[in-house]
Amino acid sequence: MSMRKLVVRIVIVLVGVQIAAYVGSLLLRARYRAQNYGECSVNAVAIFSGAEEHIDSQAFTGGAVRAICGGVDIDLTAATIAEAPAILEVTVICGGVMVRTPSDWKVALTPSVTMGGVDDIREQTQASDDSPPDLIVTGKVVCGGLAIGDAETAVHEHVEVE
Repeated sequence: MSMRKLVVRIVIVLVGVQIAAYVGSLLLRARYRAQNYGECSVNAVAIFSGAEEHIDSQAFTGGAVRAICGGVDIDLTAATIAEAPAILEVTVICGGVMVRTPSDWKVALTPSVTMGGVDDIREQTQASDDSPPDLIVTGKVVCGGLAIGDAETAVHEHVEVE
């Protein structure tokens, strides 16, 4: 086989893989977006892209956030929780999620983490240890990051260089 035919075949395969990945991401995004978590919830999806959501519900209940090779910024600083705890399910795969909450919310971080990181970077007021959390963040973080911030936290503020 000549070198030219080999290069043409490789280019065709690479273009086909890229088209399949794009179509797959569109189908996955549509599937996730179709899930309904209720009127006072969040359903944010970023696949090979970014997403921003500002939630100002006075009866926030939780929802789902998915970042696959993308980033999501959720702003809950104007929201209130009707009945604590609100549950936010987060899935991060090779991406990042920033959840901004009021600084007085007590947040419990319980996601499983594989080769990634989860951190609460808020300037917190100390809540009683006996009080239940206002927000429980569950889910999975794989090769990515999840941060809980407040209104003053910049998206790229908490970067540690070693």
